[in-house]
This record gives sequence, C-alpha cells and structure tokens, in this order.
Amino acid sequence: MCALTGAMLLVLNGCGGGPTAADGPPPPPPPSVTVSYVSVYYGLSSPLDLPYAIAGQGSFQLLVAGTGFTQSSVVNWNGSALPTNRGCGAGTYTNTTASVPASLIAAPGKATIEVTDHGATSNSVVFPIASPATATAGAVQLISAAPDGSPANGDSIQLPAISTTGRYVAFESNGTNLAPGP
Repeated sequence: MCALTGAMLLVLNGCGGGPTAADGPPPPPPPSVTVSYVSVYYGLSSPLDLPYAIAGQGSFQLLVAGTGFTQSSVVNWNGSALPTNRGCGAGTYTNTTASVPASLIAAPGKATIEVTDHGATSNSVVFPIASPATATAGAVQLISAAPDGSPANGDSIQLPAISTTGRYVAFESNGTNLAPGP
C-alpha cells in the first residue's frame, strides 16, 4: 500500500493505478530487467543468505538481486508467478523478495528464476535445491557437489585427504559434473 502526505499524490506502476492518457505523455517503454543472483533471504540481521535451498526445509523468502525492478516486477519460479514483495514509489530497485512455499522445494533439483515487468522478462538464473545432509557426529562422510550446488551424479570413492598445511583437501570421485577448484 502506498501513502504520500501532502498536497499531491501521484501513483505509478501498480500501487493503486497509474496515469491515464489525460494525465500527460504515454508511459515509458517496458523496462530492462536483469537478475544478478538469487539467494535464500534470512532478513537484514543475518549474514547467511545462501545461494541454494535444502529440500524439505520449509517455506522461505527468496532474495532476487539485479537491476530494473519496479513496483510491477513479479518473480517467477519455473515460469509460475510467486507472491512478490514489491517496493512502493516511483523509480527502479536493485532487489526484491518473493515467498517460496515449502511444496516447491520438497525434493532436490533446480528451479529457474526470472523476473517479469511490464512485458519485459529478465535473464534466467538457476536456483539449486540440494539434498538434505544426514550428518553423524564424529563420523567422516563422503560428499559430492555439482557446480550449481545440486547433487553430483557420482559419489566419492575415497576418503578425503587433507594437506599438511590444512589448506587443501583432495578426494577421488566418479562424478562427472563436479565443480572445478580455483
């Protein structure tokens, strides 16, 4: 809901209506919308915005950062609109959040995130949904990771070895889609 105190209220881009032809020049052409990254949003007080979700974790807020977002921007998950928290007021924004229901992350996989605004569609960003870890305290476990954070297509076949300086960890895997190191 938009509110502005004072003598004049001009509402643009979806906060209760917009100017009509009698109000002046036609609206500008569709904006250019770009998505830079997406992450699970834990709020302003948290430094833990993760670039993936864990299957079965429950509903969450998805932070979408980019350029050209307006009050009319809608975050899409695999082509379907999510409830999007829009800014209010004229201008563009560099981020927005959307509510992701638990049903969309019930199983591991990937989602394609896009933002639409006045007919313009952003680039697509892949958002991984990782398998939940089954950690056992005090036990060394074999792990694998694909470049996008989704489960790898193979397992580790040897326990990891840590270098004498503790700087490197080496392991052998039969996965073919592992993330390369720096």
